Amino acid sequence: MTLVGRVVRLVITLALLHAAVRVGIVASKYYRLRTSTWEIVVAGTRVPPDRLGDQIFETAVELAVPIRRYDINVRRVRELTTAQGSYTEPVVLLPGFTYPVDLSFSVEASAMQARAVQELKDLTR
Repeated sequence: MTLVGRVVRLVITLALLHAAVRVGIVASKYYRLRTSTWEIVVAGTRVPPDRLGDQIFETAVELAVPIRRYDINVRRVRELTTAQGSYTEPVVLLPGFTYPVDLSFSVEASAMQARAVQELKDLTR
């Protein structure tokens, strides 16, 4: 194999590695936001839905997730709280090539789940 062939393979490998790392970062932020949203909803069964939405947005800001506050919707019907959100995150796959990734999440928790989680926490203390 010639030196040029090795350089081309190295460049292609580095480009693929770069893209994989960028996609991994976006996926990690998404899953962290979704998990945090569920934790906020479970812990906030007595908190007004608007305040829960604010807390979810604050978490998204901390994680550098490009979501706007009005793209987060929290509803409560009786004892069931649902939080939904959607956003588009641009992923720089290669220098000069950005791919927009549309992401959305939806979590729900009931007051019964919140009580069960609290009981488990109490048992593990």
